[in-house]
Amino acid sequence: MAIALHAAVQLVQLALVLALAPLLTGFVRRLKAHLLRRQGPPLLQPYRDLLRLLRKEVVLAHSASWLFRVTPYLVFATTWVAAALVPTFAVGLVFSNAADMIAIVALLGSARFLLALAGLDVGTSFGGIGSSREMMIASLAAPAIRDLVSSGEIDAAPSVFQTHALEAAEKGAPVGWEPLDIVPTHSGAAVVMAKAPHPYGALLFADFLLGPDGQAVFERFKYGSATKEYGFKRWYTENGFTVEQYEREVGKWEKVMHSIVVRKGG
Repeated sequence: MAIALHAAVQLVQLALVLALAPLLTGFVRRLKAHLLRRQGPPLLQPYRDLLRLLRKEVVLAHSASWLFRVTPYLVFATTWVAAALVPTFAVGLVFSNAADMIAIVALLGSARFLLALAGLDVGTSFGGIGSSREMMIASLAAPAIRDLVSSGEIDAAPSVFQTHALEAAEKGAPVGWEPLDIVPTHSGAAVVMAKAPHPYGALLFADFLLGPDGQAVFERFKYGSATKEYGFKRWYTENGFTVEQYEREVGKWEKVMHSIVVRKGG
């Protein structure tokens, strides 16, 4: 009986969160307008906007796949579940055991990731720009999670980069960075552009980056050096390639990125 009661309260909270979310949006808009000394939209305007949008015809691009069609439902579901984990109107609910900061951030991050994939799926330049913006905003979440770990509010943060963890540990926070297997990394390179306006200056700067002074700068800001070991195994997919093989593989990836990001057709 107790389980059924908790489940009923959880369903009521889910319904209340869904029903009152547009009202909260309207209140925030009205408050912003009031602070700017404007009249602002009516408090119930978000409900009218939802009704108007639901009456509209669904418009899909010819190049859209099944991913683009299901993404709105997946984003809605993950966001709704994230809202269900927060004890908004009651505590001790069915989802309470799974309600922690990492689960909520993972759900909201999944929704943002799916939204970015949907933008890339159509293959237009505007979709690529929108997806890039979404991922840029999402990258701001890692330092925020690091601060929560440093303050002791959460116990772990798997999406934080090594640089963020090392910076927090240097400031005295009781945190550490434990590499998973395999560790995804970004391999940078120093190159000189063809027909550079100042090629000799560019070569000098590249030489500085690859030299001991430049490597010391990387280590100072916790980016590490390619010449040192950091406790995990490195695996470079292009290791052992000839120049021809490397250029061939790069050409394949360029074709893939071109097919995803650039609009097809004339």
